[in-house]
Amino acid sequence: MNTAARSRAGPDDAGWARATDGGGAIPVRDRLSGLIADFGLAAQRTRILACYDAIFGGSLDAPPGTGPQRNSRLSEDGTPVQFATAAGPAIPSLRLVGDPALPQDTGAARLARGRAAMEQVAGILGIRAELDRLRPLLAVLAPEGDRHLRDDPAGALWIGAGFAPGTAGRMRLYLNGAWGGAAQRRGRLAAFAAHFGQSREWRAAEARLPAGLSPLGVALTLAPGRAPAGALYLRGFGLRLDDFAELAWHAGGPVNAQSIRAFGAALLGAGVACPTASAVVSLGFGAGPVLPVDLEFCAHCLFRNDAEAGQRLLALLSALDLDPGPYRTLARHMQPGADAAGPPRIHSFVGLDAKAAPPACTVYMKPDLTARRCPG
Repeated sequence: MNTAARSRAGPDDAGWARATDGGGAIPVRDRLSGLIADFGLAAQRTRILACYDAIFGGSLDAPPGTGPQRNSRLSEDGTPVQFATAAGPAIPSLRLVGDPALPQDTGAARLARGRAAMEQVAGILGIRAELDRLRPLLAVLAPEGDRHLRDDPAGALWIGAGFAPGTAGRMRLYLNGAWGGAAQRRGRLAAFAAHFGQSREWRAAEARLPAGLSPLGVALTLAPGRAPAGALYLRGFGLRLDDFAELAWHAGGPVNAQSIRAFGAALLGAGVACPTASAVVSLGFGAGPVLPVDLEFCAHCLFRNDAEAGQRLLALLSALDLDPGPYRTLARHMQPGADAAGPPRIHSFVGLDAKAAPPACTVYMKPDLTARRCPG
């Protein structure tokens, strides 16, 4: 398989540019190899690379000289791959998430390719039985024959895999939840909550959702021999930190709300009382009687460039007394380039993982593959 990465060029360039060592950029698969070593994951190298090939192989290999018919909605600039880590109490983990679709795929082909990658990753990680138990729910969340889902330009399914030293790998399925009418969306979210036996908790949280939040999607996390965990994602624009903290208080409890406030205050600084730009709220399912609330901000909206993002994230981690090592390691492999022109090219999202005890900060980053970074 040709694993040389191909990325969307800048607005003034048509088509996809090949990112190779000779062109001044490192292929994504090679960057992953470096991350595997630096995160202490050599023992899981074969499985990690096999998951990468199953998820990303097609979506990163557009034919030379052709322009994509669609760009991935995974990232604001169309990049179909992201890597993530967390700074917190747990052993540092490495996560990868991506859009398996090819640029020329139609809606039906996108869904089929995503399902095929899902099956491959489940086999690699030894979680076929866990996936089989979720098939009735998946049929509700991403029905193969639904026209509205098939025609949604965002696609239906993204796939992630996460690894930490000494633990089994996990697969996370991200499913589009914004397609269809309002009644359809509410029905799917209700079915999702019912699957985890938390319908009552979801109804209580739903009644307190700020008006600026709208359904975005859901995620299902599978690991060998463990019950699945779920997350329900909502997107918000123009909400204040107080709105998120109040939701966390009622859905996840006072400690959850305090964590949200501390994270937001450290990240937003002087703008903490102002309406925020794009933010994503997630509620966790399957871990107890409450629905812990996580909060993520879009780096593209929050920071002027990668230099500012790096400075403020290091300040955030310092303020919360969290080890910056995992973030520094991830950023080093994303190859940000020499100039500081905005918007951010490698920072995607920064968030609070309130399910950890104490909470952790998560950072999602994408490799900078723009053609303009490649000399010649």
